[in-house]
Amino acid sequence: MLKVEFLKDGTTVIGFRVRGHAGWDEWGKDVVCAGVSAASHMAFAGLVEILGEGVRLEKSSGYMEVRVPAHTAALPEVKAILRAFELEMKAIQRSYPGNVEFVDPRR
Repeated sequence: MLKVEFLKDGTTVIGFRVRGHAGWDEWGKDVVCAGVSAASHMAFAGLVEILGEGVRLEKSSGYMEVRVPAHTAALPEVKAILRAFELEMKAIQRSYPGNVEFVDPRR
């Protein structure tokens, strides 16, 4: 199961974390993992385009975390990218129930 977390500073979204594997199909053929990965990388690329080197990325097999500096999270462009990412994750979750789960990072 892929777990998606939205990272917050108070009530402001400052990034996201995706971890795990969807398990929809075998490695290399899993369309759920591919879709989540593509959306995650696109969100990261968009944030870098807006903010430059201030965007933090941690990445390894089955794990990706993207954070923006808290003082930039209120910029309309940053909010739009993070909201679009959230909408795409919810769409994938609806299309593939049981393969994507939203979790609270405070747990």
